[in-house]
Amino acid sequence: MKRHVRVMLFVFELGGIVGAISLLPAHFTSKKAANLITPNAVLAAPPNLPFSEPGRLALLVPGLQIRAYQLANNCTLYAAPNGIGNDTNSGTSPTSPTTLTGADGATSLGSVVCLLGGRYELSDSWTVKSSGASGSSVTFQAYGDGPVNIVWTHTAADSHAMILISGTYNGSSFSGPQNLIFQGLNLDGGIGNAALGGTVGGGAANGFQCNQSKGIAFIANTVSNTGGAGISAVQCDYVTSDHNLIFHDGYNNGAAGYSPTSGITYSQIATADTYTGLHNVISNNIVVGEVDQTTAHTDGNGIIFDLAYGSNTTTPPGLIINNIVYGNGGRCVETNQYMTNFWIVNNSCYKNDLDTTESGFGGIVHNFPSGISNVGGFVLNNISYSWAATNPPYQQLNAPSNPGVNYFADLYYGAACSPSSLCTGFINADPQFVLPPYFDPSATGQYNVGRPPLPGRPNYRSTTMCAVSGTQAWISTCDIDSGFALASTSPGYGNVGVDPTTLTSDPNLKADLGAFVYNDINGNPRGGTTGKWDLGALTH
Repeated sequence: MKRHVRVMLFVFELGGIVGAISLLPAHFTSKKAANLITPNAVLAAPPNLPFSEPGRLALLVPGLQIRAYQLANNCTLYAAPNGIGNDTNSGTSPTSPTTLTGADGATSLGSVVCLLGGRYELSDSWTVKSSGASGSSVTFQAYGDGPVNIVWTHTAADSHAMILISGTYNGSSFSGPQNLIFQGLNLDGGIGNAALGGTVGGGAANGFQCNQSKGIAFIANTVSNTGGAGISAVQCDYVTSDHNLIFHDGYNNGAAGYSPTSGITYSQIATADTYTGLHNVISNNIVVGEVDQTTAHTDGNGIIFDLAYGSNTTTPPGLIINNIVYGNGGRCVETNQYMTNFWIVNNSCYKNDLDTTESGFGGIVHNFPSGISNVGGFVLNNISYSWAATNPPYQQLNAPSNPGVNYFADLYYGAACSPSSLCTGFINADPQFVLPPYFDPSATGQYNVGRPPLPGRPNYRSTTMCAVSGTQAWISTCDIDSGFALASTSPGYGNVGVDPTTLTSDPNLKADLGAFVYNDINGNPRGGTTGKWDLGALTH
């Protein structure tokens, strides 16, 4: 097969100015907030995230706009699909690519593995062997010559993840694979949509699975058709999930134990160190069509922070921001049990809780264990639109007298909160989404046919990559400017939100929040000098 190799040019556009700037603003110190990549920062593609301190995950920021005109130019290794890649090749050029596992075994600190477009079939988990280090992550990214479709072909129902990052954690330190980035990959878990003529059977448990590792970033990927989660992190720390599309997951195929989960789930959250800024981030994702098909029907949520590690009763600071979560069987966003120090900001929740066997599930939900109080949580600038009157838009379960969840400028519609006094002072009105998807007021099973918003994912890359025809039409990373935008008459439109950075005095947390909150899901500015702070994930 002959390949035509082109050179990749990445240009970074900041407010109409094209060029290169430094990664960090002058006021960031190298030992404090330098673990964050700031809004509108200029990076290679994908970023080799800077780890200025041991164990610190640099967090990708939503304001980044990357215009990809041709092919990636930062590759150090190349992998090709089944039947094309060969481990006898050097792997150092796109004309001599190795296999995916061969490239994984050949990485060193700072390696960037570029996956050539095509179909990569997995008959078992790809257990990642590579490991990066502080300041030198290892990246697996799409090369740019076509979609990278990683497809699960194992036919028996089992509990295997498609891509597994598995280390060890002893309660204080991590070993094994860490400091890894996965970007621009399309994962198909192999479970068909029966309602649309697909075949149910076989299938992977989760798409990406992090076990006892740290410093892992999942960026601009699509994960669909799994039996459990799209992205799952268990006993991990410094995990970032940014600009992913998680679609039609959780369809249990007979392998017990993995369907009761969420589209993006961080569970048994470990603590790598005592840093007071952000550790874990779930930002700018779209989650639709998740469900829990076990007999328990306890989950099927869009996003969850779920449990602290071991006997811990606290968790490090975490942020859930700018996500569009709709049409799922379970809740929109949940914090469960010993979750503390969480920030839930500017999310758009629309008609979740579609699994009628899960009566009474809420939209944005906090489930408290006995004996905990004053958890230090913040919930602000969100929109929660209930599908049915039995589904509270905001809900607290087993709440103590002093739960310590602070609400600011949140909007609800379609049902009463639980308890009813919870939403005192909230905005109670139709948010007036411009063109949201239709869901029948009472039909069962609608989570199974919920579709991603057209034309695709959030605007991680330039809209020049979103052509409806031509050589670049395969890329599904387009603006979401219609369906979940707010009409100008919406009560959530305008400068009605609250700046989260004003709600903390911790300098690390203030700086880290500031790296995320001033852009919406498409990278458009909000707050600051814009004079606008719309509610939900999109700003005008």
